[in-house]
Amino acid sequence: MSYRFETIFSRKSAPRFTGMITEDELNTILKAAYASLIGRAMYENVHLTVNLQ
Repeated sequence: MSYRFETIFSRKSAPRFTGMITEDELNTILKAAYASLIGRAMYENVHLTVNLQ
């Protein structure tokens, strides 16, 4: 496999948000997560953490 594809397939997105959000904002984030495309149908590689503290 070419290094270009290795780079594309190994991409990760791990944004961090600080501060409090409203329940409506949380619901919007979760709806977007549910509707997102999963590359190569690799659902076992998807992780979403919501900290409700």
